[in-house]
Amino acid sequence: MSKNTVSCLSQAIGIGCGASIVLNQGAIIKITIKTPGEVDLDNHIISNESPLGRALLTKRKGDKFTYTVGTRLFEGTILSVIPEAEV
Repeated sequence: MSKNTVSCLSQAIGIGCGASIVLNQGAIIKITIKTPGEVDLDNHIISNESPLGRALLTKRKGDKFTYTVGTRLFEGTILSVIPEAEV
């Protein structure tokens, strides 16, 4: 199974899933991962092709992740995976 087709029902993050994450700076964010044409940053909908989106795909509750934007490295932890039907 491609990491872009992971089902939220497996408790792993895939396209259409939501997640609550905590960044190393302490910020807690609830996001949804969609395709690039569905991005809506005002509503915390990010692309599966963005650095954060790529870092979160296939991750599960409790997993740590890292991603880079430019030269800045960000780290965080998955607090929960939210099934597509509840996003």
